[in-house]
Amino acid sequence: MKISRGATLDELRTTWHDKSDDRVEAHLTDIAVNVLVAGEYTCRERENSRYQWLVEYKADLIERAKREREEAEKAERERHMKEEKARVDRLLSEAKALREAEEIRAYVASVRKLNKNSVDPVPEDELRNWAFWALEQADRIDPVRSRRFLIDR
Repeated sequence: MKISRGATLDELRTTWHDKSDDRVEAHLTDIAVNVLVAGEYTCRERENSRYQWLVEYKADLIERAKREREEAEKAERERHMKEEKARVDRLLSEAKALREAEEIRAYVASVRKLNKNSVDPVPEDELRNWAFWALEQADRIDPVRSRRFLIDR
């Protein structure tokens, strides 16, 4: 008889053989005790292995949660930085648009002034139509007139 697939304890006997002067049946009490001890030892080893697995699994879960939290915080910081950069870029774009609108208005005023003293002036109705169109363009791109600067601060 042999106790197999169980624990391997050095002091635990796991095999018995019939001998001419010693039959296996004579050792049934020892065999039963050793089967129980081997079973208990195997059960404890499995429970200990399961406990170790649970400890490692919990540590992995904690580490994964920490990593996910750090990644979420990093993504939030990056999102915030990207939003702030977009806001600054928009602000710079609006400042440029205002300068361009003012430049157009100054250009229209200069053309009107220079046209008055010109040797061959542009007729007033043509100049007025052109100036109206040019000032409309200035108003269209002007973030102050359109109040675009107030949107999404």
